[in-house]
Amino acid sequence: MSYYSVGDMAQAYSLRKHNTSLKTLVTTLSEEATTGLKSDVGRAVSGDYTQLSAISRSLDNLESYSLATTEISLTAEMMQNSLETIQDYAISLGPELISIGSSGDQTSVETLSAQGESSLSMIVSSLNSSVAGRFVFSGAAIDTPAVVSADEMYEQVMAYIGGDTTSDGIIAAVNAFFDAPAGGGGYLDQSYLGSDNSQGAVRISENETVQLDLTAAASEIRESLKGAMLARIAANDDNALDLSTRSALLVEGGTVLTATSVNISTTRGKVGAIEETIANTATRNDAEASSLEIARNNLITAEPYETSTALIAAQTQLETLYEITSRLSQLTLADYI
Repeated sequence: MSYYSVGDMAQAYSLRKHNTSLKTLVTTLSEEATTGLKSDVGRAVSGDYTQLSAISRSLDNLESYSLATTEISLTAEMMQNSLETIQDYAISLGPELISIGSSGDQTSVETLSAQGESSLSMIVSSLNSSVAGRFVFSGAAIDTPAVVSADEMYEQVMAYIGGDTTSDGIIAAVNAFFDAPAGGGGYLDQSYLGSDNSQGAVRISENETVQLDLTAAASEIRESLKGAMLARIAANDDNALDLSTRSALLVEGGTVLTATSVNISTTRGKVGAIEETIANTATRNDAEASSLEIARNNLITAEPYETSTALIAAQTQLETLYEITSRLSQLTLADYI
């Protein structure tokens, strides 16, 4: 039988080499056990990154869609809340204005006129609502409030009316102000500060976009402002208007508000349909993202049991190597002989 002897330097080099290899293996397996991912992705996918790249690209797209759906969802929610506020005022105040205006009771007329004044301010405030600094009723001009303040709008309307103190004249002037087309010197030119263009369509999935094109220039919005404005004018406290004129303005304002509440309800339904589309698409996107995450994990995730078993084995080998090295370092010539 032949024996091969190994020199001390060669033996030391061999032990160091095994030690380094085992340490590297333990470190790699520890990292895989901690992160749950394979350290050598290229080996995991057999050098073919096509599928992994496609999955990652799809997940990136879904993340951008998620951000878009969140933003447009918040905008739609704020728009819906504002419309609800306006409709609530129209529904509650409209019939009351008609009733009190028809009765001609001075105390009631004055009290309700004051309510009309506050309603105009609340409607204007609702139209100037914003989400993260983006005004929802301003169309493409998202950094600009939709309309001027209630006081400024009142002054604009009063200037448009001129010195007319008759109910028919005031009603005709208010109608003309809010119904005037762009360039006609009315609401669209003086009070509306937003853009003529609506907000652009927002892509919420690969094949789907939504668009919130409602602005404060919409006819139903102008009608609600018109009704509240008539009540606001009836609250004029400079005694320029007599009781019969103020009563007539309240009745007309209430009639306008009552009628426009139906149109606002229809508009809210359209916004609600968009909200539903956004919610459904977001749910589908989340489901798709979950499926893609599972597919990616199947490609690059380290199997926990195999990883832990291999780690224990590597640690055992490393401990054994340390023990062997320790014993060899204590070996004397007498022990060897």
